[in-house]
Amino acid sequence: MMRKLLFYLMLAVTVMAGCKSGGDEKTAESNDTSAATTARTVEVATSGVTVKKTLNNVDSTEASALIATYKKAMEGQGMVVENASYFFNRRMVEKILAYLEKEGGNADGIRFYLGKKSATDAETMLLPVTTKAGSAANKHTDYYDHDEALFDTARIVTLRVNKKGTDPGAVLYDKCPTCPDLENGCKLTPGSLPRSYAEKMIQKFDGKNMNTNAIWLPLSLFKNMAKEKSFNGIRVYFGTYPDKTYTPPGQPSYEGRNTIVLTYVDRNGMDDFNCDPLPLAKAKGVNALDGGGSAGPPQNNGGLCPILCD
Repeated sequence: MMRKLLFYLMLAVTVMAGCKSGGDEKTAESNDTSAATTARTVEVATSGVTVKKTLNNVDSTEASALIATYKKAMEGQGMVVENASYFFNRRMVEKILAYLEKEGGNADGIRFYLGKKSATDAETMLLPVTTKAGSAANKHTDYYDHDEALFDTARIVTLRVNKKGTDPGAVLYDKCPTCPDLENGCKLTPGSLPRSYAEKMIQKFDGKNMNTNAIWLPLSLFKNMAKEKSFNGIRVYFGTYPDKTYTPPGQPSYEGRNTIVLTYVDRNGMDDFNCDPLPLAKAKGVNALDGGGSAGPPQNNGGLCPILCD
């Protein structure tokens, strides 16, 4: 009897130790985000089944109808676009980039169409569509053909929409007189903007008299953003050019044209304009929660439609 009692006691201790060990491993795994926040290689599996969809999981036929409705309402000048920002989480961006590469690497950009279910519908949808180089210079042809596996998790390919004033991380809605145009040694690169100019663009947007129905951005922009140490996603704002400063050479003036502005988002959900290299960021305690590192200024390098439409 005593032997049986000792046997069961030892068995219980062993089981409890195993449970504690498993729990400790799980806790360590959940707390150790360093690998997840620095890894950039995303393994993807293909299904061999091709579907026609936008990059946020909208069927191409439905997307075409939404785009046509928006364009017709825009031309009628009776439409108002509700001011909102759109959030692509890091996993979504990295998965899209990995699949586009797996599909043959023919993509050269993403065209963001605006869509509506009806002219009076308050919601405006952002529809990212992949493009490839067209037959002529500065031409980018839409294509919707993607492997079905890209859309196997709807949450990954769903944009989070936040109305103006509802997302504390969207800081460009408000003017910051004390904030530097370029933080921590940032330098302007093609497509990037001083913070004060990005603020002007976003604050000038009022959703009325819309004159743009699509904005094309190069795929290289998203690849470069996703490489940054602090990158945890992309926030997309609506904006309006306050003047012709950023009009591309040979194009009609962009003054008054609607567009979009992109920002890096850190693990706190905040717009991140920090350009410190990783060791310096850690030493200063900058972006401590997301591991520190480089992000960058707001981004805008878009080809606008009407003008550059295909």
